[in-house]
Amino acid sequence: MASPSPLRIGVLLAYPVQLLDLSSVDLFAMASKSYLSSCNLPSSITSLAIESEIYYIGPSTTTTSSSSSSPTNKTSARFTTCTANASLQTTHHITSPSLRPGNLDILFIPGADPNLIPSTDVCDFISAHYANGHGATVLAVCTGVIFAGYAGVIKGKRVTGPRMLVGGLKGKFPDAKEWVSGVRWVRDGKVWTCGGITNGNDLVAAYIRETFPGPLAEVICALADVGDRKREYETGLARDTGFFVWQIFRAFPVSWWRRVWG
Repeated sequence: MASPSPLRIGVLLAYPVQLLDLSSVDLFAMASKSYLSSCNLPSSITSLAIESEIYYIGPSTTTTSSSSSSPTNKTSARFTTCTANASLQTTHHITSPSLRPGNLDILFIPGADPNLIPSTDVCDFISAHYANGHGATVLAVCTGVIFAGYAGVIKGKRVTGPRMLVGGLKGKFPDAKEWVSGVRWVRDGKVWTCGGITNGNDLVAAYIRETFPGPLAEVICALADVGDRKREYETGLARDTGFFVWQIFRAFPVSWWRRVWG
């Protein structure tokens, strides 16, 4: 029997992104036979392996975020900057001939500055690959949903995003069918969205459980120690908001003390 074709995954790095948002793409790499074999797993598991080709896609030219003109907030066709002073080399760019629409199975969009407005060519790249639900599956992590929103991907879809931003996102993208604030991830057809940062792990764990062989998906989640959180948040939005308000008030005396005493 011929081996199945590798899963073609494009990671969009057109702008500086949150490093932790990227981490969940590694769950796909963990499904490879070489990785599973290195963990000394039996053939009953390694025979279920799913190979991936992961492309790290930068812009066609140097692009600067609309929210800042800082040199550290720039991404080139060869490298993208991430939080934690990390720099990631890209393998392709949005105009690469090998990444024409139809050549990706998954378009993975990590979060960037929530105030950023993506360029027209980036939005066109996203929408062309999604192809109104007939193309690639879109996995948008954290503020990656904003990119999907500007590209028109979430129109008529149930979606979510960073919990504290959902209220504002409803106003920014009212054409979404529903903004859901009480869950870590939402799937609507070929559009998968999630809450903030490490909710990307919950999102990809849910995706591989939906699409990979059951034993393989569970082994990957167990090895990475992810996917065990409930889909629903354990606390309500009001309580979470109160938590942040309380921390802001707590910070006032500490901030004053530092300003006075250095």
